[in-house]
Amino acid sequence: MNMPSTAAAPRAAGMALQPVTVGHALILQELRSPFASPLPCHAEIGEVAVALAVLCRPYRQVARWPRLWAVWACLHVFSEVGAGSAARAIRAHLERARDGLGGLFLGEEAALDPIARLFWDLRLKLAKSKADVLEIPLDQAITLVRSTGGTGPAHN
Repeated sequence: MNMPSTAAAPRAAGMALQPVTVGHALILQELRSPFASPLPCHAEIGEVAVALAVLCRPYRQVARWPRLWAVWACLHVFSEVGAGSAARAIRAHLERARDGLGGLFLGEEAALDPIARLFWDLRLKLAKSKADVLEIPLDQAITLVRSTGGTGPAHN
C-alpha cells in the first residue's frame, strides 16, 4: 500500500504536481512531449501546458481523458505565471522521478525505450495487471526492478 507523503507536493504554475507514475511517463512519450526525454530541450508554451495538465492529475484520471484536452486545460495558468518557470519545475520533478533509470538496462536492453522496458519488466516480474503497473510511482518502479536482480528474460 502506498502511504501518502508528508512532504509538500512540488508545484508548477501554482499547481501541485502528482508523483510521476509509469503511466504518466508513457503518456508524455505518447504525446511526444519534450519532457519525456531526460535531455534538456526547449518546450513551447503549449507543450508546457500539456505536461502540466498530465502531471497535476493522478494517472487514472489522465488516462480516461481524450488527449486533446490538455492544451486548453492549463493554458489559463500562464497569464499570471511564466511558462519558463513552470517548465523548469516540471523538468526538475521528472528528473527526481527518473533518478536511477540511467544504467538500469544493459546490453541489448539499453537500446530499448527505458520506460517501456520498465513497464514490461514490472508486468512480468510482479505478475500485475497493466492498470496496476501504470499507477506505480516511477521512482518505486525503478527500485523494484533493481531489487529483482536484473532485467529481461535472461535474468528470470
